[in-house]
Amino acid sequence: MGELAAMIAKDHPPEIKIFLRLLKSIWEYHGTDSPFSVWNHFIEHDVDYFEHFMYIAELDVEEEEEQLMDEWKSKTSIQSMDISEGVVEEMLYELNRILLQAQSYY
Repeated sequence: MGELAAMIAKDHPPEIKIFLRLLKSIWEYHGTDSPFSVWNHFIEHDVDYFEHFMYIAELDVEEEEEQLMDEWKSKTSIQSMDISEGVVEEMLYELNRILLQAQSYY
């Protein structure tokens, strides 16, 4: 998923960076969840959804993933992000393209 890594490396608002990093962690364990679905869990601050993937990883949870979850949990106003809907939509469509492309290789 080099394209996802490239997206993460770009200059994004902190909330988008957190989302992309969480999505990367999820796709490493379960590469079929749509970006739209993951985004909805993200903006709803559905910690249980993301912790589920950390639980699946069990002992394979890296310190970086734990820090990422802590960073995300500390964001109290994800829904008040100052990010245009168009930017989010474009990002989600690009992520969906990446996912579909990766799935076509299997």
